[in-house]
Amino acid sequence: WGRLVLGTRTLSSVLKTYIFPMHPSGAVLSVRYLALLGWLLKAQLRGEDEESQQQVARLLLGKPHYDEEYRWLMGQPKRTVAMTSRLRQICAVALSDGIAKTTNNPQQQNRLVDQSATQLTIEERILELEVCVGICERLFGSPIPPTYSRHLSRVMSLWILLLPVSLISSGVSTVAGVACATTVAAYVFIGLDEVGMEIENVFQIM
Repeated sequence: WGRLVLGTRTLSSVLKTYIFPMHPSGAVLSVRYLALLGWLLKAQLRGEDEESQQQVARLLLGKPHYDEEYRWLMGQPKRTVAMTSRLRQICAVALSDGIAKTTNNPQQQNRLVDQSATQLTIEERILELEVCVGICERLFGSPIPPTYSRHLSRVMSLWILLLPVSLISSGVSTVAGVACATTVAAYVFIGLDEVGMEIENVFQIM
């Protein structure tokens, strides 16, 4: 998730520096898609309802000149993948326009090399975003088997139930001592089990 945030920031900076001067509308739309990518990916991984996703998308793509983009995005079955594809298309169109303007202007022929390097940089950043989205989806689609968690909880409960018997047989004769030792042990191990459950379901606490 951290790589996704870093890649989004880097690509936004590249778009602002190289795409915005020659294609402002394309750069602004691309940055809007970048801002929306993280929100929709989080909503997908956390199982949020459709209404919350529509509200965020409407906020970023809800202006009159973005209505077509909003309707197109909401109609996609895999919106995160669709957004990265759309980002690539917008950047390609913006760079093509820039290259066409440079080609028609003999005084700016030396900028063709810079624009080719910019295109390669943008493609690498979009590919990195796609890799991050793919990793998150793979983690979400292959969770730890619930049988493992249930078995661990049963073994821990059995151990805690038998702990007083073990303490008494080992020489702890007072009820207070057995109760305190059992309570402390139960608190520690149940807490560790809860931490493990949160680690297994990391997307629910993002």
